[in-house]
Amino acid sequence: MVKENATSLLASFATLKTLSEAKKYSNAYQLLSEFICYIIGTKKLHTFSSIEIKNQLKNIFGFDVPEAVVVTSCKSIKHIRKSNSLFVVDWSNFSCDITFEKAKVEAEEMQASIINPLTAYIREKHPDRKIPDD
Repeated sequence: MVKENATSLLASFATLKTLSEAKKYSNAYQLLSEFICYIIGTKKLHTFSSIEIKNQLKNIFGFDVPEAVVVTSCKSIKHIRKSNSLFVVDWSNFSCDITFEKAKVEAEEMQASIINPLTAYIREKHPDRKIPDD
């Protein structure tokens, strides 16, 4: 797992839990598609491969998802079509669910409120221990 990802994994799972509790998703592919839409939107991707999204899911959220699951999730996203081995985004109609962004921000804030004081405590009590900076 990448250093920047080490503490964000907690926030990723909290986001996943919040979305699944919303009960508007009937399966895991729909949930995963929200994470994929977030990646597409923030990276402003116009075309992408399933491997690229698989790697981004791992780098950003800490999720190691099989490529076949990524492909199935991408196929279910409106305004994305598959052309040969790439997915193509129709930006004229593409949008992300506001619920995802809200859940992600709340989860990151909660994670920071736990991790930051814990890190400060460890640094104070055990100054000899190496703790990576955020």
